[in-house]
Amino acid sequence: MKKRQGILLASLFFAGILAVVLLLRFVTHGSGKPGASVSGFPVQLNEIMSSNSAYYDPSGNAYDWIELYNSSNRDISLGNYKLTDNERKVRYIFPAGTSIPAGGYSIVWCKSNTTDEGYADFSISKAGGEVIVLMNSHSVIVDRLVTEPMERNSVMARDASGAWQITTQATPGYENSGAGYAAYLAAHQSGEYPIQINEILSSNQSYLDDQQRSSDWIELYNASTEAVDLSGMRLSDRADSEGYLFAEGSILAAGNYLVIRCDGAVTGANYAPFSLLGGGGETIALSRGNLILDSVTTPALVTDSSYARDTSGVWQICDAPTPGYPNTQTGREQYLASVCLELPHLQITELMAENLSYLQDADGDFSDWLELCNSGDATVNLGGYFLSDEPGKPLKWALPHADLPAGGRIVIFASGKDRADADEPHANFALNRRKGIITLCNTGGQVISSVSYAALEGNISYAFDNASGTWGETAHATPGFSNDDAGYTAFQEARSIASPLIINEAMPGNDSLLEQSMGSYYDWVELKNQSKTEIHLSDYSLTDDLENGTACPLPNQVLSPGKVIVLLCTGSEPLAKPEYAQIALSLDSARDTLFLLDSSGAVADLLTLADIPYGASYGRMPGQNGQFYFSAPTPDQANRNGFRLVSELPSSSEASGMYNQISALTVTLSGEGAIFYTTDGSVPTTRSKKYTQPIQITHTMVIRAASKAEGKMISPPLSLHYIVNENHTLPVVSIATDEDIITAIWTCMGYTILLCFTLFKTGSLAKSIFSAH
Repeated sequence: MKKRQGILLASLFFAGILAVVLLLRFVTHGSGKPGASVSGFPVQLNEIMSSNSAYYDPSGNAYDWIELYNSSNRDISLGNYKLTDNERKVRYIFPAGTSIPAGGYSIVWCKSNTTDEGYADFSISKAGGEVIVLMNSHSVIVDRLVTEPMERNSVMARDASGAWQITTQATPGYENSGAGYAAYLAAHQSGEYPIQINEILSSNQSYLDDQQRSSDWIELYNASTEAVDLSGMRLSDRADSEGYLFAEGSILAAGNYLVIRCDGAVTGANYAPFSLLGGGGETIALSRGNLILDSVTTPALVTDSSYARDTSGVWQICDAPTPGYPNTQTGREQYLASVCLELPHLQITELMAENLSYLQDADGDFSDWLELCNSGDATVNLGGYFLSDEPGKPLKWALPHADLPAGGRIVIFASGKDRADADEPHANFALNRRKGIITLCNTGGQVISSVSYAALEGNISYAFDNASGTWGETAHATPGFSNDDAGYTAFQEARSIASPLIINEAMPGNDSLLEQSMGSYYDWVELKNQSKTEIHLSDYSLTDDLENGTACPLPNQVLSPGKVIVLLCTGSEPLAKPEYAQIALSLDSARDTLFLLDSSGAVADLLTLADIPYGASYGRMPGQNGQFYFSAPTPDQANRNGFRLVSELPSSSEASGMYNQISALTVTLSGEGAIFYTTDGSVPTTRSKKYTQPIQITHTMVIRAASKAEGKMISPPLSLHYIVNENHTLPVVSIATDEDIITAIWTCMGYTILLCFTLFKTGSLAKSIFSAH
């Protein structure tokens, strides 16, 4: 009996083996090749991903996954097949009715601790070493693989020969090839979807929400011209499988922005249940189902810097985030305006980012500076307010606890010296002369006032004009005073000089005074002893290059009280027999600063020469503080008839140029105060013809015009050249100057020159006509 039972069991065993063999032959018949599985069965492990953040299941989650492939030409049932990462414990059983089509693929998504039959209840270690096993319904091993270590979003995949390779081009559900990867991308990515991820901030400190929380955030933008329904879309950082699901009825209007706060601890509308990593490496994705609408991998970001698309769509790291606004300078200004508190009475009103010689601090340094103004009708205590030159650090420097009265202004030196001194405060930062953003904030980081500025030249300030409500550059800064002519006058009147020896007057571009041998002229500087005792000039020196420390010693002379000395600026080649004292300086007629140094090298006095009209000088008036322009320089004499300001240059409705085939040209002039003009080439004065109505021009003419505002020096002349109906076909040069200068040019060295000359250009001869007026 026992022998018969043994024979029966053996028969059944061999019958089972025969059945399996017949089954394998049946399903592989006509397939062209056997399966690559360890058993030769056509269903095989084909691709495995163990660290996924870029490939989505139908619900939009990025779990690990395993791909099976059917290499036969017949559908194969997978019902009750088993898949596991532990040969001793089955982790996943394929539901009844599951099949894999001929030549097709089946993806199993792996999620630990789940009861959802749509997922395998395990995850795959990216460190490798796991044994992945596929068994049939009788627990016979069909295929088996030991995983290798893999980087994020890399896969183990069989190549065309069936060998395993590690690659970065995963193809779940598609052939493991370049063509398969392209097909996968085409099916799972939307290249032109109107909703895009536009800006990301992963280390937030200063961009607070309505509840003053500094949550990280992601900004979406609707680039289309129509509203888009976001219902059912998912925003994810891939580390959190749930992500943020947009509620039913979520609409983003055309051209609008939506900021999703990523807090992780706060729930509610527009709050994602995850936070972001400041160290970067996360893939932020917007998806609907397993369709990726947009995605971006974050870089490492410092606090309060964002990762944002520029106007061309290229991602850039940005130090001036714009949540809810365009990623542009205008968008930045709009954002700042949106978060500014309604406290217009306390605001930044002026700044100088390159103080070369305009304002000294108590240490004798020329530090950058900015000005705050209280334009309200009540005193404001500055304690609890902060200044910053970094948008990401709004609380960078605390203002001193000082009262700023109504209408009062306070100058704060941006020197980096960090002194909260109410009498002369120094911030812990300096200004960038090329560009910058300065913010005034309260303790909550909310912006009270802000200003963005572009490159500023030395001694040029950027000031707020209260009358027009606009910002603009000016050479007449008014630190501590109103930003207008009255404020500039008041600022100058407050500038007293304690030095016994002062720079009294200087004239750059001199060509008419103090003539030397051979009709030569030199710039000059006049010094004055304003003390009651004699001064040894050898104790002082002059320089226009304070930074390099090269100063020119003054003559070894004694200057009596109240007396002046004129120094010719002869440069590196001194005169043999000068009629005046000389110094080895050369002044820049466009812009220069003279520094008078005492015996210790400290600045005793200075004079900034900028925008001085031709033929004018700059200096001081007897018994008055500050500096003045002089239309009639007075070297070696008492200064008189000085002006604090120069009238602005007039403008014309019609530009200089050639006007042909016209009956007349109407020229309208505008300027500050009265306008005076000439048509004979001479420099206009207040005795010239006064402009009262538009000028009709019917023939070639040169108009020279100047403005004269009350209390200001007359402006430099504006020269307007109108070549009317001449129909020249060759280049024309028009010169406007005084008659005596033209005569001198015409007869220079006994020759008649400049009537015409030949100009060789690109091998051709051109005739240039000079029209002297």
